[in-house]
Amino acid sequence: MISIEKSQVINYGQSQTVTVYGDDKEKNKYYVIPQPRIAIAPNGDPAFSLVKIESNSSAESLGVSGECTFQTDIYVSDEIRAAVRKELGQDITFGQLDWLDAFAVFTFEVNGTKLTQRADASLYADNKVSFVISLPDNNSYESFKNAFGPDGSAGGTFTVSYQLSTFAALPPATVTVSFDSNTAYEYQKTVHVSKNMWGHVTNRSVEVHQLLSQSMAGKVTVDPGSRTLSESVLKRLTDWGNQTLQNDVDKSIQEVLTVIGEKNADNFSCSMMPSFNNVYEEGQVINWLVTPQATIPAFDETTWEKISSTIDVRNLNVAFAVQSIPDTVDSVTVVVDYPTAKTDNTHQFKADESGSWIFKAVGDMSGGAFNPEYKYHYKVEYNDGTEPYTSPITTSTDTQIFINIRDLKRLTVKFIAWNVPFSDEQVKRVEVNFYFVNDNDGAVTHQNIELNKDKTTDVVESNTMRPSTNSYQFRTTYYMADNTKVMTGWVTDNAIQNVLTPPLVSRVISLFTLGDFSLVAVDAQYNDKTNGLVHNHQWALQGSAMTPQPWFLTVPNSADEFIISYSGEYESGGKLTMIQHTDIGTSIINVSTAQSVQSVKFQASEVEWSNKNITKVNLQVYRINKSGNKTDMFGRIFTPENLDDFLWDFLYDSGTTPTYYWEAQYWHKNVETPTNIKRTKQSGQTIVVLPGDAD
Repeated sequence: MISIEKSQVINYGQSQTVTVYGDDKEKNKYYVIPQPRIAIAPNGDPAFSLVKIESNSSAESLGVSGECTFQTDIYVSDEIRAAVRKELGQDITFGQLDWLDAFAVFTFEVNGTKLTQRADASLYADNKVSFVISLPDNNSYESFKNAFGPDGSAGGTFTVSYQLSTFAALPPATVTVSFDSNTAYEYQKTVHVSKNMWGHVTNRSVEVHQLLSQSMAGKVTVDPGSRTLSESVLKRLTDWGNQTLQNDVDKSIQEVLTVIGEKNADNFSCSMMPSFNNVYEEGQVINWLVTPQATIPAFDETTWEKISSTIDVRNLNVAFAVQSIPDTVDSVTVVVDYPTAKTDNTHQFKADESGSWIFKAVGDMSGGAFNPEYKYHYKVEYNDGTEPYTSPITTSTDTQIFINIRDLKRLTVKFIAWNVPFSDEQVKRVEVNFYFVNDNDGAVTHQNIELNKDKTTDVVESNTMRPSTNSYQFRTTYYMADNTKVMTGWVTDNAIQNVLTPPLVSRVISLFTLGDFSLVAVDAQYNDKTNGLVHNHQWALQGSAMTPQPWFLTVPNSADEFIISYSGEYESGGKLTMIQHTDIGTSIINVSTAQSVQSVKFQASEVEWSNKNITKVNLQVYRINKSGNKTDMFGRIFTPENLDDFLWDFLYDSGTTPTYYWEAQYWHKNVETPTNIKRTKQSGQTIVVLPGDAD
């Protein structure tokens, strides 16, 4: 794993640089950040093609004037390795980075306008990415020709950048990421926010960036303690902290908008957001982002003659990529069916070979116009004795097909306990209770794994019978040094890797006041039913001091399995109104003169799990607005392992009847499709007991 502290920039070639990280444990081990480039085809030529399409008399429509297809990968050249050894020592070893996520962005310029195209990268081998660029008019084609042809100008306007994330250990420093909502609110009052700015995801991301950069509400500090960190390391840690800050604030805004409802998005106020103060300490494992970028140089005349051409019929170009190939998979073979392609229509992916392939075929013009439709399927061969799997035939017109690891009929999840404080004084061991139900046939994977200081990672892997996008669930139990234990709630996830948190986390409970109040008094109780913990808090606000301070708690990470109970009173317009006892399953208490809170408890205690061989129940709850769209949507998966009640709450206009809807899917063992409870309308009911079965 890379050490952020052991990073440096090394010069090589003609004013070129490369970033190198040392290993966090092995002194002579280093990781070189690879550089993007145009990949090399098996024949030794660049994996690049630019074609100009000239219409012929038989073609009624070609749709484009040109096409550019190419593949990129990331690599470390011999020249770079030699420069690194010269700088760091001839006896060093080079480590291989494991990528958690990877994609590439191609930036190009046409008619003075910068454009981008994004493509997912494979997480193995050379992290190859395929791009298929349709050039709609002659000006677009000429832009590419002038950029890449001999003496071209691609070096400044045509670039490829990779965004890669990997694990890294924080150096001996403390990074504090904080946000003061009061300061943000004072800033917000001085600027104009356009209508629906906060309710629109794209606009909101821009506004959050401006909010943090101009209001001084967000703060990132890096304290190296008694150690001295280089300016470059301090800058990298600060940049990471700022990105973390922006992500956390954006997430907080989304949580507020979920609570106050879409109809109030235009009235969003920063005073509704909780302040936070997150501390990241030495040795903590984080996701570290690296973004190598390179310009694509023009090709010499000899190479240009090989990779540029003119055709009179448009080609079909489709980029296929496989995300990852686990150890139990030998190969993935893709077969494409297109009228003009009877050969060269098959490609085999293997773990030690390329993760991307561009299928090319002469365009089918039999209907008088270009036919973009093709069919494909893939076959997965296993090396553990499992029978091969052949996918259904899919019809598509997409130019990029990404086959992820769950498409390979495999469930592979890695659990990592690097951030768990194993010691004789803190955590002795961790047990992960894993539960997964395949959404095609109801097959159950139920497994317990144990992690400790000597075994900090483990993998759960299972044949899923068919490709599956179904989420899994897991619960973590921490066995503490004082012989107590701390349990998390059930976590629903779909990631291929999970880094376990420490047993205790910071939680913020916020009180939002929406109205013209002269008095607000609220008594609140935090109840962690999983661990049997109770905490109490009071807010008493009046006069000019009407900005409620957040309630900070250090509690077990019990996910959504805690309850906030509250009651109280408020005065508005000279009238005193009681706040009735309310239970909610979120960390936001909303007091409003115009709206009330409705809490609904869903119970799965009556489901006939064993009698009917039920493996899981998928519950969806929501409301419907005046436009007929679903709002306030939440989902919950009940299993025989997870029968805890689900508490859902939403806002509704005071004086009206709170109306909501729910539906459910019941999955049975060895049955490929679920039985359904269709949309059910409820008005005012606060407890819903799910039936024994969906019959």
